[in-house]
Amino acid sequence: MAIQQTVREQMKGAMRKKEALRLEVLRGMLAAFTNELVAKRIPPQEELGDADALGYLIERLYSLPEVEPKSCYARDLMQTVVDTAIYQGHEPRLDR
Repeated sequence: MAIQQTVREQMKGAMRKKEALRLEVLRGMLAAFTNELVAKRIPPQEELGDADALGYLIERLYSLPEVEPKSCYARDLMQTVVDTAIYQGHEPRLDR
């Protein structure tokens, strides 16, 4: 399953379980993927490739502040998505 689809499915689960913080972080990740598509002049209805999505998440992991508990949660959640994607054989694209 594509990374963007995985995040979308996790978001649905967070809505069902009423996990507000998790839902906010996952929505932020989907919004960031959409912003990345727009920046690359790709229609936002399409999906970001797994390599691009993974590369973007890795970049964001290293740019989050370490002070706020919310950003620590976001970092942990993004790290989980990145680890899972790499375990499934996806290769990140870090050519920015």
